[in-house]
Order: sequence, then C-alpha cells, then structure tokens
Amino acid sequence: MTLVVNEGVRLAAKVVLPSGEGAFSAAVVADVLLINSLAAIGLICLHAGAAAGRALVARQPGTVLS
Repeated sequence: MTLVVNEGVRLAAKVVLPSGEGAFSAAVVADVLLINSLAAIGLICLHAGAAAGRALVARQPGTVLS
C-alpha cells in the first residue's frame, strides 16, 4: 500500500512541478533553502520551548505520579 501511495505522489508531483532547465534554477534552489531554513529555525524554537517547559515542570514540588 505504501508503494502505491509513494508512486501516486511522485506522479502527481511530476504533473504539477516544472521540469527542464527551470526546475533547478538559482531562484528555485534559493526558495527551497529559505523554506528549509525557516522550518529548521521553527523546529529549534519549538524544541527550546519544550525543554524550558519540561524544566519548569521538573522543578514543581509535590508528589510524582507514576
């Protein structure tokens, strides 16, 4: 089933996405780099927030539920 979904997504991408010389132009590569950089920054911020929240919870006095 996974193979069928994978091939379907590839076919859909092939139909929608450009091909040829423009597919890997500097502008396209720059756009992908920008999106990936923003996603990485967002994930790092989420991780830092989760770590800070975990540290606050660990400092709370009281009984530990198990």
